[in-house]
Amino acid sequence: MKYTDVQLVDMLYRKNHRLIELIDNNAYFGIFGTGKLAKDTFTKLCNFKCNNFFFVDRNEGSNIFLDHPLVNISNLADQSTPLLIASTWAKNIIQDLRAINYTGEVFIVDPFITVFERMDTTDKKQLLDVYNALNDESKNTLSSLILFRCGEVDALQVSTYPQYMCPHMDITESEVMIDGGAYIGDTIQHMHEQGIKVREIHAFEPDDENFQALENYVSTSSQLIYPQQKGLWSSNDSLSFSSDATASYGRKIESLGEKTIETVSIDEYSKSELIIPTLIKLDVEGAELQALLGAKNTINSTKPKLLISIYHIHSDLWKIPTYIKQLNPKYKFHIGHHRNSWMETVLYCH
Repeated sequence: MKYTDVQLVDMLYRKNHRLIELIDNNAYFGIFGTGKLAKDTFTKLCNFKCNNFFFVDRNEGSNIFLDHPLVNISNLADQSTPLLIASTWAKNIIQDLRAINYTGEVFIVDPFITVFERMDTTDKKQLLDVYNALNDESKNTLSSLILFRCGEVDALQVSTYPQYMCPHMDITESEVMIDGGAYIGDTIQHMHEQGIKVREIHAFEPDDENFQALENYVSTSSQLIYPQQKGLWSSNDSLSFSSDATASYGRKIESLGEKTIETVSIDEYSKSELIIPTLIKLDVEGAELQALLGAKNTINSTKPKLLISIYHIHSDLWKIPTYIKQLNPKYKFHIGHHRNSWMETVLYCH
């Protein structure tokens, strides 16, 4: 079925409000999953004083998980009970549910569990404005993402080009690149292998283990790379950081983190290092908007090309492009999606 832009945005809005209604009413529902995301979802729901739920999984074995009933997918007593899919394998799970003729509502939980934040009319307007600022290809991508988040998983479209290789970006050898969330140098290496060369790269990675691997890569690379063991943020600061290695999205800035890292803003770093960034890539585990706040002057004055992850937080899908457009209305946007799940949606700006 073909939906209009207004219908798509309203669909996501209503889905979000329906989920919050279930939680507010302490309705009975299931959580599909027993991994880290399911455990984190459980913790979040407990904080909401919501405890009227059970767990579902594919595996046979224990019938209790986190002191709640655990049932195998084939033993769902009521196949119309709403389910929260707390797993990165949401598409496969929903296909399995269809195979057993499950008819209930499904709600897909994002990696940082921000789908419980209520959308308002401003969010609807911003998402609609983002949609209408895109070309047809990116409109189709955004439509598929909205439908996926509403449970229509078969609608999800993966972009035909590799991640960060959007053909509209025209990356040249003269670029001064900021790589926020450089990880182990995988993006830098992949771009180089694809024949994309830049003048110099300032690579930021706060995690100890990842930074060591990044330095190892830099030592063998022919590229001019300046590794920085710092996080990108809105200001120069010392912040709590979680280095939970059970999932890549567990390594992030958060108030309950067990260690402290140093952060720097792109504006301040550029000023101190006497550089003018022309290409900024951000995949910083939910800190993208904060990092962009710290790049305000750079974006406003020199309009660098941007490769920004917009999937970690539910509202990043519209709040990040809205913020960038407010800083510099001259930007053109493209959206690419690069995995068959919630993860790896990138906003390309030029």
